[in-house]
Amino acid sequence: MIFRLTEQEHEALRRQCAAKGGRSLSEFVRTELLGGAHRVDAAALQEMINSIERRLLSLEDRMKELARRVGPSGAPGGDAQDEGTVPA
Repeated sequence: MIFRLTEQEHEALRRQCAAKGGRSLSEFVRTELLGGAHRVDAAALQEMINSIERRLLSLEDRMKELARRVGPSGAPGGDAQDEGTVPA
């Protein structure tokens, strides 16, 4: 499909494309004309990524804490003795 735009219309579409993160003007126009079936909300996607990053950092901190508690021997408490156990 081919259609003509005024210079002002073309510039307005280019600005909207850039503002919405379109990769190309053709792709942007297709997406807009077809109802945005493949549209991605960049702000919502970024918030999801940020949320995942925060959760991963929290898990990483918890794993480090567990590793610190277990220690290099693999036994709870970091050594061969458990609390409350009397050495032989």
